[in-house]
Amino acid sequence: MEIRNIETFVMAVENKSFSKAAEILGYTQSTVTVHIKQLEEEFGVLLFERIGKRIHLTEEGAKFYDQAVRIIKEVKSAEKLMTKNAEPNGLLRLGTVASLSSRRIPQQLLHLHERYPLIKIVLDSEDPLTLLDKLRHNELDILYMTSDEISGSDLVTCYEKNEPLHFIAAADHPLAGRKRVSLEEILAQDLVLSERNLSILKKVTGDSIPIEPFLLTGMLNLIMDTVAHSSAVSLLPDYVTAEEIKAGHIAKVPVEGLNEHLELKAVYHKNKWVTPEMEAYISMLPSQ
Repeated sequence: MEIRNIETFVMAVENKSFSKAAEILGYTQSTVTVHIKQLEEEFGVLLFERIGKRIHLTEEGAKFYDQAVRIIKEVKSAEKLMTKNAEPNGLLRLGTVASLSSRRIPQQLLHLHERYPLIKIVLDSEDPLTLLDKLRHNELDILYMTSDEISGSDLVTCYEKNEPLHFIAAADHPLAGRKRVSLEEILAQDLVLSERNLSILKKVTGDSIPIEPFLLTGMLNLIMDTVAHSSAVSLLPDYVTAEEIKAGHIAKVPVEGLNEHLELKAVYHKNKWVTPEMEAYISMLPSQ
């Protein structure tokens, strides 16, 4: 039994397509068909039903899928054991959203490159639903996003961190020098918010205080530039604002009754073999 045939079978099942499996594995579609046919002849059963251009697992195919995933994991585990002293030098495919790719992720990837210079990194930044679909079709290895963007019993969480949220204003804003500001007072200012943080504020206030941002955007650089050069205020996590606060462009505004945070997560699919490159990335996350 050829391990490559089993890998082809698993990829076809997970992508519900011979052509998609061929694209991901770098084969021609005819090669995928041959691999599946060889397995079927070896077992003496039909693994897929071909109806038109669509494929469907047979009962025997569904039974074999769970075994196939375990076989691949065992083979990869053995390979890893035999090469455990080798430096990771393969491909790492990461997925994240724009807000993280512009702030948190660059630091991670530079740190990873310093420690493991042979790892080749591909970063995909799209909307959360597209990224989750790619992860489930083995087009990505790891997703790094906020917890409200990630869900599913088929996902394994390999890292979690809470990032505190705080209000910011220009360094010379009248509220920036205050030791304490009420929630009502800060929400009466000109507001620049992202959709997510608007939702968080509405949850905090329970709609008891009107929240009407004059600018709603997910562009973090635009939010901070607007705050730094106007009387507007915003709500952002520490990892976004740290450099600008250190440079003196903006300042934190301490607000009473605000104790909110974003939960950042890194996840991979439960059926995914954890490659040395994935392990390297996961191992350095706690230091970020």
